[in-house]
Amino acid sequence: MITNLNLSLSSACVANCIMCPTDRGRRIKEKHMSFKTVKKIIDEVASSKFREQHCIKKVQLGENGDCFLNPDILKISMYIREKLPNVFIEAFTNFVNFSSRLSKIFISKNLIDSVWCNIDGKDEVNYYHVKGLDINKTIRNLANFVNYRFSYGSNIILSVRIATLNDYITKIHDNFGFYPSKLKDKSLINIPDDYEQIKEKIKVFLRPGSDGVARNKIFGWAERKLIVKSKISTKGLKCPLINIIESSIFIAPDGSWYACYMDSNNELVFGNIHEKSLKDIYSGLRRKNFLSKIKNSKFSQINGPCKTVPGCITL
Repeated sequence: MITNLNLSLSSACVANCIMCPTDRGRRIKEKHMSFKTVKKIIDEVASSKFREQHCIKKVQLGENGDCFLNPDILKISMYIREKLPNVFIEAFTNFVNFSSRLSKIFISKNLIDSVWCNIDGKDEVNYYHVKGLDINKTIRNLANFVNYRFSYGSNIILSVRIATLNDYITKIHDNFGFYPSKLKDKSLINIPDDYEQIKEKIKVFLRPGSDGVARNKIFGWAERKLIVKSKISTKGLKCPLINIIESSIFIAPDGSWYACYMDSNNELVFGNIHEKSLKDIYSGLRRKNFLSKIKNSKFSQINGPCKTVPGCITL
């Protein structure tokens, strides 16, 4: 049964995070999901025929990119809330494009229930090393979001995750024996961990009892080429995301249903919603064959990221 719907409203992102793959969304020319595509998806999951077999409890925006880069983000979000009024809507953002104007509209119109973001450095230098972004703009937009949330008495949950440069470098090296592929400045190898300083910096934005802050999980999905080069074995490994794959839909901007959020380049496609219904793709042979292979750890028979499943394991 499908319970989660993940929409890649945009496969583009202005950040260049050290822990994110460089191939994100390259296979698909369409970078922003059209309103037409979203409407087709939402109309089906809201239909009585779809709900006979499935029950969508959560819609996640920002999958595999920055949803706030989509020019139709407001129109799309309002339609989702209208058609699925009782579904929990969650957005992932780095807050660079979640502007004060958008925050005010999203909060005043109750378009989302939860916001997840990453704050990955204590200051301008550390933050830039991890994400290639200006922390001042991020913090400014985060502060505006929190202020509007207070002004409107909104119950939107804010979850902050922290992936420090120290944590990423250390875990990649300790688990794989090499340093991150995007780490060009080797003088950063011994950079002190700044998790506690970041936590202290952002706690002023958190609402006690609902909001939260924690370390982000570290994956090696940005290191797949080095994993192949180092001949790291998949022997004895199980897919850590099988439960998520079985219960979730992941849709790329062009309408392709791909395997999971670790499939950054949308290589493992089960079908396209412009050619088949979600129900037909769900029960189709392509998806069934994939599930059979992955449940039996036949990673060598699967193209794409499954050949480097060590990159999908939490480090």
